[in-house]
Amino acid sequence: MLSEKYRDGETVERLREIYSQEGVVVLEGFLEPDFADGVREGIAEIQGKNLWYQVLCGDPSFYDETIDCFSEEGRGCHFAFRYDMFPVCNMPLRSFLAMGGFTSRRDIRESLSCLNSEKLRRIAEAPVLELGAGNALIRLSTFLGSDGFASLMSSLCSVPSPFLNVTAFVSRFLGGHYLSLHTDGEEGRLCNFVLQLTDFWLPHWGGDLVLLNYGSRHPERTFVPQFNSLIIFKVPRPHVVTSVAAVCPKPRYACSGWVQKK
Repeated sequence: MLSEKYRDGETVERLREIYSQEGVVVLEGFLEPDFADGVREGIAEIQGKNLWYQVLCGDPSFYDETIDCFSEEGRGCHFAFRYDMFPVCNMPLRSFLAMGGFTSRRDIRESLSCLNSEKLRRIAEAPVLELGAGNALIRLSTFLGSDGFASLMSSLCSVPSPFLNVTAFVSRFLGGHYLSLHTDGEEGRLCNFVLQLTDFWLPHWGGDLVLLNYGSRHPERTFVPQFNSLIIFKVPRPHVVTSVAAVCPKPRYACSGWVQKK
């Protein structure tokens, strides 16, 4: 699954030094090409079965210059987002449906009395069970939760792997979807990662991941979606996903997540 070049110790050591100095590193061609293509094709099943969960919170037009947007009060006022997601690794439905701002699929809500209760319970604990057995997203879920991925992230971030836990989800950004300024500074989080899964993208379509200096509103690093590239950055770190343009003819797909202490 993992590209051969990232199994090489010297390559990982070089990337670790970059991450240590800059707090961000990019692994281009992260997955083996055939597997990356399979993951992209696996998203089509989510699309075809309409398994997306809506993620919606806040008013993107609200802004108050008198509130520090990096303070707890400021984050509550400024943080807003809108996109669709599908959990793939260590993210049971209860972990985000109870947080507010997230809405479950209508078919789940309307079928509570019709679905077999045991099946519903299993789906709630592991949403990937709704996918067909051959879907590459199931293999991706297993890989992200594996000791191998934890070991790689441990090496890159210089954190003992037995103390790491990985959470991940596939996201879909359509026209008008965005993720506003925030830091992901929740207790225990060590770094975020974004695996880009859109095979072709033009800069004027938006949907860029933008990293900012702490305390600054000026972009420091901007990442236009590039298929099969993995971006890893240390948190807390101010960042946004810019709004996808209304003229964009296709969704922006990615697998995003974070590594945190168990």
